[in-house]
Amino acid sequence: MVIKNGRNMEIYSGNRLYPSELFTYHTGAGINNEGRHVLYLSLQIYPVRYNPIDNKLVYVEDVNITISYNPSRF
Repeated sequence: MVIKNGRNMEIYSGNRLYPSELFTYHTGAGINNEGRHVLYLSLQIYPVRYNPIDNKLVYVEDVNITISYNPSRF
């Protein structure tokens, strides 16, 4: 990573939107406060993205999120 004048030049020198994806997600497992095993979903949505070469913001006006989960039979 090259930082120049407080900017990540890998991002600011590219002719592409940053972040490149509209969303990212991660799943995990753990134990909640009641001692039960649970699954976690962490969802990051990027409704505004920037192209530094064009100096343009691209934004999403509406977001619909549907999460489906089928519990295990154990």
